[in-house]
Amino acid sequence: MNSIFNNHSKEYDQHMVETGHYAAQDEILKLVSPFVKSPVLDVACGSGHILKELSKHFSEIKGNDLSKTMIQLAKQNNPEMIFTNDDAKELISYNQNFKTIFCVNTLFYLNNKKKAIKRWQDLLEKEGKLIVIEEHPFVYPNNEFLNGLKLSPLSPKEIIELISDLRLELLYQNNVHINEKHSLFVFIFEK
Repeated sequence: MNSIFNNHSKEYDQHMVETGHYAAQDEILKLVSPFVKSPVLDVACGSGHILKELSKHFSEIKGNDLSKTMIQLAKQNNPEMIFTNDDAKELISYNQNFKTIFCVNTLFYLNNKKKAIKRWQDLLEKEGKLIVIEEHPFVYPNNEFLNGLKLSPLSPKEIIELISDLRLELLYQNNVHINEKHSLFVFIFEK
């Protein structure tokens, strides 16, 4: 998976713009902004779209992505921010706590979701917020570069059950339509 994003990071960004995913993310950010407090971590920041929007209101923001080329794009879009290149399940570069952690369009890529969520939970301050944003129903992209990825999308109900089972409390949920096929769902959990 890492090589796919290393080789096709610009196509991914173009896909996100053309399909309306970034516009939906912007709408979601407006909905969740009252819950966001810094310091903020985005566990799989991609090219840094969410971080760029967050930087308009917060100064203590860090981004992480497994793909080195995505991190390069994120640095171009957000030159003042600190970025790491860790596996989102482990985040070995981090020992500080965050008031807000974003997980955007990430869960369906992870093969060990519980391990990842437990790590994010460890990085949250008491009463910190985990903001999970995922599309549903998941529509497999009609992009050559994403074909062949082994993905395991979850329904909103499955996301709530998975994270609630790990003793994070669901505070808020909502959704924004991406297009006629699917929506972007947001869930805010508190430690």
